[in-house]
Amino acid sequence: MKKFVVEGTAASFGEGAILGLNKAQFAARAHNVEKLRVEGNVIVVRASRPLEFKIGEELRLEGAEPKGLTDPMSGKSVSKKERKAKAATVPKTKNTIASAVKALNDAEADAAEAQVKLDKTAPDDRVAAQQALDDAKAAVASAQEALTKAGG
Repeated sequence: MKKFVVEGTAASFGEGAILGLNKAQFAARAHNVEKLRVEGNVIVVRASRPLEFKIGEELRLEGAEPKGLTDPMSGKSVSKKERKAKAATVPKTKNTIASAVKALNDAEADAAEAQVKLDKTAPDDRVAAQQALDDAKAAVASAQEALTKAGG
């Protein structure tokens, strides 16, 4: 079995793949694999369901070494150049999503606060409080749209 380190993007292996896993990997995936044998510190398994491995994980593969990893979303083979390009965009995407989630959470908190103020406002003074609530709800909608565009 050849040692393999996942680089660039997560690696997916389909049902029937023969893999060598360490104890922690086996423990996390025991319900999705069939244990075949133990070779030193390596547990050789057959995947009974599709398996995915994170970037940086080490595993062993039986058979021919893959020329490109499989993109887990499309199932298409991805070249090393494409994996590197995709990996370079991941931190930017994660930061954009995190910012959008924070903005959404803040907008929802503002809307909740505006609703409480509206509920406590005397009927004659409700126009300004209702406007504040409407503005807060518009900010929530805008933040939800930004999060959707960011991919979250």
